[in-house]
Amino acid sequence: TLQLRGKGVKMRRSCTSCALATSGLILTILGIIIIAAWPSVFDAILQKQLSLTPDSESYKPWKTPAVTLNLDIYLFNWTNPEDLTNTSTKPIMEQLGPYRFREVPDKENITWHPENNTVSFRKKADFFFDPEGSVGSLDDEITTVNVVALAAGHQAHNWPTLRKSAVNMGMGLYGEERHVTKRVQELLFDGFEDPLIDMARSMPSLTGGGAVPFDKFGWFYTRNGSSHLTGHFNMATGADDMSKIGRVERWNYADHLPFFEKECAGVDGSSGTFYPPGRSREDPVWLFSPDMCRKLRFDYEKDVMVKDVLGYKYTGGDRTVDNGTLYPENECFCNGECVPSGVMNISACRYGTPVFMSFPHFYKADPYYLDAVEGLEPSQDKHGFHIVLEPTTGIPLDVAARFQVNILMAPHPGIK
Repeated sequence: TLQLRGKGVKMRRSCTSCALATSGLILTILGIIIIAAWPSVFDAILQKQLSLTPDSESYKPWKTPAVTLNLDIYLFNWTNPEDLTNTSTKPIMEQLGPYRFREVPDKENITWHPENNTVSFRKKADFFFDPEGSVGSLDDEITTVNVVALAAGHQAHNWPTLRKSAVNMGMGLYGEERHVTKRVQELLFDGFEDPLIDMARSMPSLTGGGAVPFDKFGWFYTRNGSSHLTGHFNMATGADDMSKIGRVERWNYADHLPFFEKECAGVDGSSGTFYPPGRSREDPVWLFSPDMCRKLRFDYEKDVMVKDVLGYKYTGGDRTVDNGTLYPENECFCNGECVPSGVMNISACRYGTPVFMSFPHFYKADPYYLDAVEGLEPSQDKHGFHIVLEPTTGIPLDVAARFQVNILMAPHPGIK
């Protein structure tokens, strides 16, 4: 009996081993199947979570982001405007600020287009001054270039003699100078009146381009609470293809820009909220900026940790602000007035005002610009533009968007 039980035990052990081996084989096969299928499963989950639809989890944070956004504005106080015509003296700039505003963004006029998986909208933002986060008051007085007079002179320099004389006469009649002294509040959101603006509005035929669309000048005049200044967007939702999510398909109802030619006319950069998931370090980031009416390229710099989360840091470099001097493919951004590399001519989309954008303090720009003024000290930490993205989801972890607005000052025959 003991022997039989012994044989029975051996048989049961053999069957158990067989069952375990079979189960192990099945689990191994299932594991291989799951591993093979996991990327597709993960992509499907990611697409459901991230793609933008009226009832998706990403809709609310896209429409009204809950993160705190700060707009820090620094202004240059021109301390020696009386020496402008003295060729032995450079303009001296004193940086003041920051003047911090808390930005509350929103989206308006949202229209869904399921037939092509896009959404149309306008961007709106409310700005609230933050005195505690600021260094200075909105009542601080700043001496700066007279943008209105410079814009008038720049536009008129190619006009027929009669029209040019009218502008020149207006400048003399109204006592226009090359510089103005205004309060920070006036230079930014409140705006200030100028007789040249009134003249242009009362005689639209003088400008040759129709009625002037504003009654005051201020860098952010009418922007607070407005949704019309940054234009009309049409953006891919990623519902059909996550590689397209956040990409601008049309801006102001067009898929190309009238201000540039060739590849430079494209609008197909990110709208700034969504970036495609599954990033590689070699893929550049393209961002469309409505304020500059163009897309910008950012290249991978390094891996960084943001609150214990791995991110790829993409930064703006020489290529971002080049106009063909360093990278021939950027020549189409020159826009008729090729200047040394480092500043971007956006005058065509700023009502003809000779506006050029650069990184602050001419960071990454040709030394020509720093040599022309005093008081500027470029630094990557203070003046670089970077975007940190979580590579798997494409979610932004950190963004520092820094730019400087510059005005071209040049003599024009027939304009004093």
